[in-house]
Amino acid sequence: MAASLKQQAYDFIRNKLADGRLDPGTRLSNRGIARDIGISFIPVREAIAQLASEGLVDHRPGIGTFVASPTADDFREIFELRIAIETYALRTAFDKLTHPIRLEQFQSAHQAFSNIVDRIASSDMDNVPRYLTQQLAELDHEFHTLILNATENVRLKRVVDGIRASVLNYGSKWSRDDLSRFRQTVAEHAAIVAAIEANDLEHALNSLTIHLDQGCRNLTDSHRKRIDHSLESRFSEIHS
Repeated sequence: MAASLKQQAYDFIRNKLADGRLDPGTRLSNRGIARDIGISFIPVREAIAQLASEGLVDHRPGIGTFVASPTADDFREIFELRIAIETYALRTAFDKLTHPIRLEQFQSAHQAFSNIVDRIASSDMDNVPRYLTQQLAELDHEFHTLILNATENVRLKRVVDGIRASVLNYGSKWSRDDLSRFRQTVAEHAAIVAAIEANDLEHALNSLTIHLDQGCRNLTDSHRKRIDHSLESRFSEIHS
């Protein structure tokens, strides 16, 4: 029972991180979260300890626990690791990835992502449903996981999942600028799929590297905008 309560608390907090409801730097209250869920604070404390081990929250002894605030350097290091690992995975498993069944999976994930971008483009741009941007994040994760799964190396996938988790809640909040970013991702995914279809390893590696490098740029830009918005809000509060 205790383990399931811990998992319930873990999922509750992680989902809030994933969809951007907890901004970087937000202080977490064990008892407040426990009250929201309807459980005791002990499994919440255990869940937060697990999140801290994954780099999603920062525990500061004697002060409290806060949602992690990655820096631009953190993003650079994370994506350098992802490029190294995912290009290795692509190179290692390329023969498997060209199999018709795996190709169909790539095409399906790519098409699903593209369809949601089209839905966003045709919706009210000031009120894009949160679940749509969350679905995009999940489909992008699925796309990259297809490459990792082809290696049949479970530890490799765990490493990348851990790296991705450390910037889980960045890029999850919608802004009008995001539509062009999503369309760019569609084009980048298409280039990767086309290279695999053509059995062109070097083109696939180059397309994947460009895609991940652009992802780093997007998150860095999102980080900068959040800082600017936070500073503007504080300035307005001081002078209000």
